[in-house]
Amino acid sequence: MKHSLTVAGLLLLAFVVSASDTNSIYHADPSSPSAATGRGWIDLDKNGRMDIYEDPSRPVARRVSDLLKRMTLDEKIGQLWQVNYDTTPDKTFADKLKRGEISSFLDGSELIENPVMRNKLQHIAV
Repeated sequence: MKHSLTVAGLLLLAFVVSASDTNSIYHADPSSPSAATGRGWIDLDKNGRMDIYEDPSRPVARRVSDLLKRMTLDEKIGQLWQVNYDTTPDKTFADKLKRGEISSFLDGSELIENPVMRNKLQHIAV
């Protein structure tokens, strides 16, 4: 499990990536104390507003509770799916990630551990 890469982990990696296009999910929050450091919030559901689970100033327990209430049963079950990242073509994994059929990878091989592949998978998941 040490090397598993969960969708939640992929989403956390999204915090590090900045986007420059106008349809960005990354927003500055002028009311946030972290605004001076350039940190803001990420509109993960792309609805144009900061929901409780997206608000970094809220307590973690409240954010988790809000997110779990919003998730469907299929989305929650989808978080349990783990696969080995092997030689299967990337398109197969991309399609399964998009459909929520993969939530983490059990394999710690060089295929999944390199930053380029992690970034690629993270962008698909987001």
